[in-house]
Amino acid sequence: MENAEEKREVSEMEQWIFDNYDLNNNGKLSNEEAKELLKDIEDYDFTSEKIPVEEIDAWFAKWDTNKDGQLSVNEFFRAIA
Repeated sequence: MENAEEKREVSEMEQWIFDNYDLNNNGKLSNEEAKELLKDIEDYDFTSEKIPVEEIDAWFAKWDTNKDGQLSVNEFFRAIA
């Protein structure tokens, strides 16, 4: 479980983005859901390079601070900040 002090305020826009990729509506992003979101960010930002899957997996593991195999909204937005 996340520590209360680790939580940050999430804007309505951030929550909306997160919710659109939380396909099973469990309030967390699986590795696959996070990959879809990151892929769409890459597709939108034409200046960014494609991120290898191995790097995404390592990134996901690093930011999954409670090691439950999923990213909460706070874990996700801390990771991309």
